[in-house]
Amino acid sequence: MGLSSLDPADIDTELIKIIANEERLLPHIHESVQSGDNLILKRMLRRHSREQVIEVNEKILQSRQDVIFGADIICGFPTETDEMFQNTKYLLEDAHITLLHAFPFSKRPGTPASQMPLVNKSISKQRVRELKKFSEEILNRKLQEYIGMSFNVLAEDEKNAKTNSFLKVKSTERMTIGEEYTFFCEKVKDGYLIGHPISINSTN
Repeated sequence: MGLSSLDPADIDTELIKIIANEERLLPHIHESVQSGDNLILKRMLRRHSREQVIEVNEKILQSRQDVIFGADIICGFPTETDEMFQNTKYLLEDAHITLLHAFPFSKRPGTPASQMPLVNKSISKQRVRELKKFSEEILNRKLQEYIGMSFNVLAEDEKNAKTNSFLKVKSTERMTIGEEYTFFCEKVKDGYLIGHPISINSTN
């Protein structure tokens, strides 16, 4: 299993030890980051800072190098300036965040944020597009590291699979749904690791 929707403020030394040593935990951690700007995080009433996300992820990678990080990010939170958005954008790189779930701010009546100066919806949507494009560039660089390597994948259908860190895989040969394979990566294209299975590992 992987760890999902973790608050960076809850990732302490003890949890990092578990991540490093518990074989049942997959090398995938999805964090509820929300923003990479400290003032916006404060206005969101989040308990972590930009620096804490970077520090925590660095410590995790030092203890388990194959971890892939994902994150939830809100674009266009009330009062977010272009500079604040850039802080969020570059946090992806600084904190080794490879997989992204980004969405525009949505006003909810009765919340403190609903009383703050709103960001134009078109600007929020543009920031989501920009963030996703930047995230795709980061993902592509990470995927390049797998070319020429062999690793385990789980087949989701005859041509598609995922690594144990939730990276997407496309096979040039047919696979059996639900089976685990040792897979060889030949190239990268459109966010996928492309290659073929070497052997089947499952005992189903």
